[in-house]
Amino acid sequence: MSTSAILRRAADLLRAQLEPAAQLLSPEQGKPLAEAQTELRVPADIIE
Repeated sequence: MSTSAILRRAADLLRAQLEPAAQLLSPEQGKPLAEAQTELRVPADIIE
């Protein structure tokens, strides 16, 4: 498996778990849900 395929898969997995992870992150850090979602979406975009 190539490095790019591994990174793409990691980004896909992060996006697949975005909503549940954001729901945990939001109250933990006291941020709105939309902001927590962005904090998870941006790294997925970067690694892809």
